[in-house]
Amino acid sequence: MENLSGKEFGAYRIVAPLGEGGMASVYKAYQASMDRYVALKILPRFFANDPNFVHRFEREAKVIAQLEHPHILPVHDYGESEGYTYLVMRFVKGGDLAGIMTGEPLNHAQICKFISEIASALDYAHGKGVIHRDIKPSNVLIDDQGNCLLSDFGLAKMTLSDSKFTASGAFIGTPTYASPEQCIGQELDSRSDIYSLGVMLYEMYTGRLPFRADTPMGVVFKHVNDPLPMPRTINPQLSEAVERVILKALAKKPEDRYQTAGELAAELRLVDNPMSQPGSMPVLDAGATVVRPAASPPGAPAGQKPVSGPTRGRRTASPVLILGCIGAVIIMILVTALAGIYGLKTLLPLAGKITSPAVLPTATLKPVMAATLAIQTGQDSRATPTAVLVPSPLPKLTLAPELTTPSALITPSATPQPAETWMKLPGLPSSVNAVVIDPQNPQVVFAGTGKSGSGSGVYRSDDGGLTWQRMSNGLPSEAVVGLVFASQDSSRLYAVVEDMLYASDDRGENWTRLSDVMGSYSGFANRLVISADGKTLFALPGSAGIFRSTNQGAAWQPVIQGLPQGMNEQTFVQSLAVAASDPSIVYTGTGERWEFAYGVYKSTDGGQTWAASNQGMLDIGITALAVDPTDANVVYAGAFSGELYKSIDGGQTWQTIIARDGTGFSNSIYGIQINPQQPEQVFIMDSDRGVLESDDGGITWTLYGKPTGDFRLPYELAPMAIAFGERPAIFIGSESFSLWLYAKSDFLSAVLPTALPAAVATLEPLPGNGKWDQLQGLPNTINSALVDPTNPQVIYVGTGENNSGAGIYKSEDGGETWGEAMNGLPRVDVLALAVSGETAGFRLYALVGEGLYFSDDAGASWQQKEKSFGQVYYIENLAISPDGRTLMTWYGGSGLYHSTDGGGNWLESTQGLPEGERGDVYVDSIAFDPSDPSVVYAGTGYNHQLGNGVFKSTDGGQTWTAANKDMLDCDVTALAIDPQDPQVVYAGVDGGDLYKSVDGGQSWAKIRSVGQPFSNWVRTLVLDPETGRLYMVTNQEGLMASGDGGLTWQIFGRPGEAFADDIKAVAIAFGQEPVFYISTRESGFWRYTLLP
Repeated sequence: MENLSGKEFGAYRIVAPLGEGGMASVYKAYQASMDRYVALKILPRFFANDPNFVHRFEREAKVIAQLEHPHILPVHDYGESEGYTYLVMRFVKGGDLAGIMTGEPLNHAQICKFISEIASALDYAHGKGVIHRDIKPSNVLIDDQGNCLLSDFGLAKMTLSDSKFTASGAFIGTPTYASPEQCIGQELDSRSDIYSLGVMLYEMYTGRLPFRADTPMGVVFKHVNDPLPMPRTINPQLSEAVERVILKALAKKPEDRYQTAGELAAELRLVDNPMSQPGSMPVLDAGATVVRPAASPPGAPAGQKPVSGPTRGRRTASPVLILGCIGAVIIMILVTALAGIYGLKTLLPLAGKITSPAVLPTATLKPVMAATLAIQTGQDSRATPTAVLVPSPLPKLTLAPELTTPSALITPSATPQPAETWMKLPGLPSSVNAVVIDPQNPQVVFAGTGKSGSGSGVYRSDDGGLTWQRMSNGLPSEAVVGLVFASQDSSRLYAVVEDMLYASDDRGENWTRLSDVMGSYSGFANRLVISADGKTLFALPGSAGIFRSTNQGAAWQPVIQGLPQGMNEQTFVQSLAVAASDPSIVYTGTGERWEFAYGVYKSTDGGQTWAASNQGMLDIGITALAVDPTDANVVYAGAFSGELYKSIDGGQTWQTIIARDGTGFSNSIYGIQINPQQPEQVFIMDSDRGVLESDDGGITWTLYGKPTGDFRLPYELAPMAIAFGERPAIFIGSESFSLWLYAKSDFLSAVLPTALPAAVATLEPLPGNGKWDQLQGLPNTINSALVDPTNPQVIYVGTGENNSGAGIYKSEDGGETWGEAMNGLPRVDVLALAVSGETAGFRLYALVGEGLYFSDDAGASWQQKEKSFGQVYYIENLAISPDGRTLMTWYGGSGLYHSTDGGGNWLESTQGLPEGERGDVYVDSIAFDPSDPSVVYAGTGYNHQLGNGVFKSTDGGQTWTAANKDMLDCDVTALAIDPQDPQVVYAGVDGGDLYKSVDGGQSWAKIRSVGQPFSNWVRTLVLDPETGRLYMVTNQEGLMASGDGGLTWQIFGRPGEAFADDIKAVAIAFGQEPVFYISTRESGFWRYTLLP
């Protein structure tokens, strides 16, 4: 991908590359005239000379420009500059759906939300005569609020347009998600997109694609001819109702499918019980083996009947299928020719490649939980439940070697495994990217943390991981993605912070920046490797190949001579290992997951030049490597597709010692470590199984598993460290589950009472008893709502989006009728409302556009505060202290400001708050102590990132100190303080979890665990000042209430058919029977009334 950073394309200055699509590159750019970031999709310059490609690009701009829908990524502009053609689109920070679909089934609520939003976008586009043609997870972006945005309509085609453009018969789309009619080149209609959406639905519920093969041609043939692998054979917990929806969506014939995407989404939402009864999952013994019949087609279980079409067997192939196969072959020839254009990986059979006729037995593991949690709840409603770990025995697994394995490798008998267990280590952020053990003292452990600016830093433990201290003096507030000691004397520790290299010579006390690991390349050095003699460092930034430093990281040079190159001369490398016994011997694993993969390459000159060392793994993505510390010829290579290979001749030949199905979607090997004192002892980290150990060089394996069933290991990083000894202590980290230790259970039992954080009560919610009514007479977009403090029948709302329907409306009859309260206000969006005081002399404040207005006559007239915001960039929130003397305003990275003169002058209030990459301060929520206005709590973070928990001020918001123990990297979206006991504070976070402190923020306990980033977050927390009852609004469950401090909940739900993340504002009229008001993004204003 060419780096165009700094160039100007018309009104847009390129900031940084974002990614690469099939025929274009995407860059982040700044548009000064609108003071915003945008995304530029740019064709390579040589394409601009081809009128056919330019014509396609122009069609893309015109097609998308006609599509205006909340779940379709909008296009702002189109242009040409310096021989490049480009599109200008909205810049979306949140990532894409492919980043969420990581090989594990999603939950039903998430799936319904995603499918409903995508279906809504498709129905709209289809109604305009537009077919997308390339529906897949990477073309579904996720915005800051967790909304789906369907992108890349560049492959779309107007159904009523002429056919000149497609007369060539070129294959447009992605084979893994293509419909059968798309695969054989037939004319398409909207039902082709529905099939592709069905493939995504299949993948969401099962964690894998329905059809996979070694080549795109193989996938095409399967879509056309093969029966669909039944979803319940892959995920037996699925209900028949869900399976029926999937089967209909993936019918071979378009007329047998859903005829609209909305019809599919509607039927999915009607499923009451998406999962079968617990216990339906079959359990197999650990030692059992399953031999697959050689005649079974890949990807289809033996004996399975096709979903549509005649039963396979002896029959005469229909002319349609014969022509389809011929068409598919022709198409795939074109696909191969255009692979470089569309980014398709084509792996045609290679001459001389030998496939063994033997059928490898597949080891099947019995699922084992290494520990189970028993919840004990105290009587006091404030008491936090405690957790007790109960160890479970581990099985011994024997994996049969290949028939060609050297005779020296034999399979010993199984031996029992001592009882040990997993323990979550307290005091660390949830994202642990790197972990390393001091080579001189195994009790000293370092962890590199952080994700999207949240909880970033280096932490050190001097007691084997039980307590931690942040050691980040000199480091920026960015994710620490790599840690490595320079040598066995532990004199220097290196840290990779994003793509910058830092070093510490005093065990992490202080850090010095050495260099940008990537030099001028804007990349992400996700692994750092150092030779045993400490003289050579290697950095792996993914598609940029390998960078090497021989002067302790001061300067770096790319070393890719001899390595295979993909599109745009990119070199994809994802693992590297240096031989400890001979630093001149280096092995590297190629590929980007399963793409651009060519197995292992080897260097004999310290990494300067490379040669193929990939016999038997020519197209395998190698995600992990390890070299025997005593013998540079013994090498282990772990694959993204789950296999483990071993070479005993320096990489000349390889044997498969752990076989998987080769899918690359269910499990991958991300880490390998060898005991330097006992090289036959090997540990691997498998994304699906967890940690496995072999004491005999990989013939038999002990399964240690992983801490919890939903524990996910990150792809980019391999945070595993082992303190070798009589019984090794194993540390593994995760981007969401922090750091865990596996050690002897008697050791854990001694530290459990003090080391474990509080567990979470998981009690069934009770249904609420009330009704929702939509209130009439208001615009659709309600940004804020407020109840008159002297009269609960008087309601104020602020409205408007893009200055449409903007204003303030007032109701004096509990929302039945409304009138404008606009005297003195401009017609621009009203973003926030707040009230000062609770007496007849109260004052209303309103944020209207970029101005602050106030009213002293209950909204009858408004006055503007002159020059109220000064240099404040942008605001959208307003909070007022209980005594009315202090106002605070904030929005995302714009920081935090306070005023003590009623909003006339504003001062920055960021001293002590954590800063982002450019010095930005991100605040998401504010709460004043109702009994002491000098005490203020701030929730840091914004839009799933840059969260560092709660901070507290005792001087009215002028200075801040951390109050974030046990919530170091939480984006705190809502705060509430108990008016009857201000030491009790509640904090709701992105993901839907709820924390509680009973000591004024000194410590926190998680009292509700949901953990669904992008799909759930706490919008509002409110405490009834009379009863102390807690009310919470999440964008997943809607309105909830708890009368016992958050242990049990009543769920009142959401209004109407509004999507979960549409909730924007909440107001509550307290009284004998509270009345609740909720606004949604597009569905207006709703009232919830409790029924007797």
